[in-house]
Amino acid sequence: MAVDKNSSAHNEPIDDVKSVAPSNDEYDDSSGGVDLENLPENFISPEVWEQIGKALEDFNFDDMKKLSFASMKMCVTFYYMYAKAKGFGARNKAVVRRKLDGKFTSKNLMCSREGARQLKYLENPNRKRPSRPETRCGCQAIIKFKWNPSDDSWFVRDFAVTVRNLVQQAGGPDKLPFLKKDLYNACQRIQKEEIPDGDTEAVFAYLLGKQNTDPRFFLKYTRDEDNALDKLFWCDGTSRNDYRAFGNVIAFDTTYKVNAYHKPLVVIVGVNYHRQSVVLAVSLVSHEKEETFKWILEQLTEAGDNVAPHTVLTDGDKAMANAISVVFPKAVHRMCLWNLMRNVKAHSSKTFCSGFMKCVDRCRTPTEFEQAWKELITTYGYEKEVWA
Repeated sequence: MAVDKNSSAHNEPIDDVKSVAPSNDEYDDSSGGVDLENLPENFISPEVWEQIGKALEDFNFDDMKKLSFASMKMCVTFYYMYAKAKGFGARNKAVVRRKLDGKFTSKNLMCSREGARQLKYLENPNRKRPSRPETRCGCQAIIKFKWNPSDDSWFVRDFAVTVRNLVQQAGGPDKLPFLKKDLYNACQRIQKEEIPDGDTEAVFAYLLGKQNTDPRFFLKYTRDEDNALDKLFWCDGTSRNDYRAFGNVIAFDTTYKVNAYHKPLVVIVGVNYHRQSVVLAVSLVSHEKEETFKWILEQLTEAGDNVAPHTVLTDGDKAMANAISVVFPKAVHRMCLWNLMRNVKAHSSKTFCSGFMKCVDRCRTPTEFEQAWKELITTYGYEKEVWA
């Protein structure tokens, strides 16, 4: 496959860096926390990406060099859009950040068919299952983004594009075959269509049976435009009583995606007088959007006889935070410590994390914490950072 590769003038050395594996936390949204309404003129806005996508046949490295992005997440989202319009799938290759403060300084992405599968996986004599078909073909499409500390922007440092891409081979974007992601999405839709006559009916049969034996059993659900199960919420009489007794402080956990359909299972828990966790309600949903969380909170309010909690603990999800502010406007929203520390570790150094834990564990009053926190961010030069 022929390749047209160029190098940018922005090839300055990267000092004091380490390479780390990319994590999904880096790409939770396309903006990366950037105010899209007030982007500087030299930054490219997502509103322009669609226009760029319409002229990709004429989009070359010189055009790429003119782009500036407000965050690394916006760089990643842009290249995924570009790759899909070109007719190939993209994947992460490497991300680099400084050892001192954990600041991301470089990000590389490439074609999903880059390279070749290692021989040790193909020639393993102890393999119990046959190898999956080889999909890599040595494609060299790649893009390298670099952080510019002078204005806190990101630019394209290096770019390579396959000349004979799939769009050209197919005769146009509308004639492209399925990408791998499209195939997975199609399989998911087929799976979803099969749910009503199978697992869903079994779930309803079980829950309705519980409702017959428990007069306070609460059950609500919705279906989508295809008549497939969309949202499901339930709690038994004991959970409703526990909510009335221990519902002043509740916690939401949406990490249980272990069911066969990989759908979020939202578990709402509280703590009783013996410091034991009690399940207050459970909801199975198809996605984690703000309107979905609002629906869950509304059902919880109805099941709890219109009693609202005083404090709600979550993992910091923005959609959940917005829903809480609407349904429980007087409730205090807090982020649980486990998720807070996970985010701190993802965006800072180990020594900073250690100092932050000392602030949390050793400070007993707000005044002590504020003083320790001020000393910590001054030590690591984080005074000008925006903390949310």
